[in-house]
Amino acid sequence: MMSELEQSHSLDSKASKALTATTSIDTTLDFALGTALDLSAVLSAAQSISGSMPPDQRLFKLTQIILRLSGGNLCALVFPEKATWQVQVIATTQITEIGIEPLANHSRLPVKLIEHVIKTQSVVVIDHLRQLLPIIDEYFVHNAPKSLLCLPILNQKSLAGVLYIQHQSASDVFTSDHISILNFLCAQASISIENDRLYQRSQLALQKANYSQRLLRKVIDTIPQVIFWKDQTSTYLGCNQNFANLAGIQHPEEILGKTDDDLPWSKAEADALRASDQKVMASHQAELHRVEPRRQPMVLCGGWKSIKSHYVTKMGQYMVFWAAMKILAIAKK
Repeated sequence: MMSELEQSHSLDSKASKALTATTSIDTTLDFALGTALDLSAVLSAAQSISGSMPPDQRLFKLTQIILRLSGGNLCALVFPEKATWQVQVIATTQITEIGIEPLANHSRLPVKLIEHVIKTQSVVVIDHLRQLLPIIDEYFVHNAPKSLLCLPILNQKSLAGVLYIQHQSASDVFTSDHISILNFLCAQASISIENDRLYQRSQLALQKANYSQRLLRKVIDTIPQVIFWKDQTSTYLGCNQNFANLAGIQHPEEILGKTDDDLPWSKAEADALRASDQKVMASHQAELHRVEPRRQPMVLCGGWKSIKSHYVTKMGQYMVFWAAMKILAIAKK
């Protein structure tokens, strides 16, 4: 059976998903090849990909703007992820595929060229495959694009990703103006993309933490022992369901902030518990197999065979933990 955590990430494991290019994108970029690039339109494009939006929508808009601006008919964005380089998006003027696939041995991209740019952080422009660099691989043999551009994406002088663009049938497509504007746009977009990735990681960490907390809660509420934990002032921080039942509260969360004076113990019992807490924290020694008498409703009485230990948090705060098994006896009439 798939766990809650696995279910929550099942969409992340899909290889890719497609978005059609008919989705509305910024229409201010009516650039034509060979015409001057309008600065205000470029700034408008940069603003349109820097706002708040879902990560996939940002990648979609960025790649479609890149294709319209550059005159290319295919582009891809590659980013580092967990010490390896991953292809996050491949786009044409008709369709945009967003997902995470390893760059290594990728059949739809010139891997050697992209790895060269990753290594050297240099811009590579090739027309008619006239290039002396050792980057010609099977991709070029089978596809033979007339023009291509591979551009490192830098964020504060650090390599944040790689942009690859090609035109299958036209040569001399990518000019120095195109490279300058693409550099600017990709640098702006890389900040937002990195923020998206940090947010996604934080959400994943939060989901894992919530899952761990739910699992821990299920475990401590299932075991037969009675458990609670307090801070250094003997104020309750938590307990399991068995202790909540003993303390006369409905849910374990209700114990937070209470002291033994707030629970149905006698004053002598409350004082004894606090004294025991302070002793354990002061001595740094656990109390093992201590038998504590308790009166119970109806005709049952007995006590608890307990273990009480202390814990010091990273901030230097002391906490005390108590776990016990019930010892029952029939009360004398």
